[in-house]
Amino acid sequence: MGLSLQMPKPRYLKDTSLCTQSTMYPFYNSSFVPPDLSNLNNALGNEFWVYNANIKYNTCLASDLKKMLKYIVSNYDCEPFVAYGYRSYAEQEGLWRGKNCDTNPNCGVAPPGKSLHQAGIAVDLFCAVLSGGDLINFYNIPDAFTGREKNFNFHRPLPGDPPHYNGL
Repeated sequence: MGLSLQMPKPRYLKDTSLCTQSTMYPFYNSSFVPPDLSNLNNALGNEFWVYNANIKYNTCLASDLKKMLKYIVSNYDCEPFVAYGYRSYAEQEGLWRGKNCDTNPNCGVAPPGKSLHQAGIAVDLFCAVLSGGDLINFYNIPDAFTGREKNFNFHRPLPGDPPHYNGL
């Protein structure tokens, strides 16, 4: 049995509709690109480590993410970094196929067209272990932070996917 879908209720979700049965429809098609993406590194003021300098994220949610990352730095022994933000349909499909999710429903990756990464409002966060500016290891955000993400307008919907946070 696969993971159940969440009931997304983000404030900034555009060009799609939500139903009340915990699924999104219509699914994001392969040409869908959210209209309000910005470079995440720039939006965070280059204050935090972002895995890829080309990561994009919803412009309206970037300040909430920045506040949450500052809180994590101040309250936990963690140097947070953003591993993923917006993903295109093709990127989501590549990840889904790469983990053989068509035959492994518990692979932890949403099918293409069903991920809030494609909406530009989901991020995957980790704590980085850096050496000379290079990532040498990483681990999940501390469990003690769970529940506090709501104070920053984020939701951690999938216990089986601890790095995944959706902006609300």
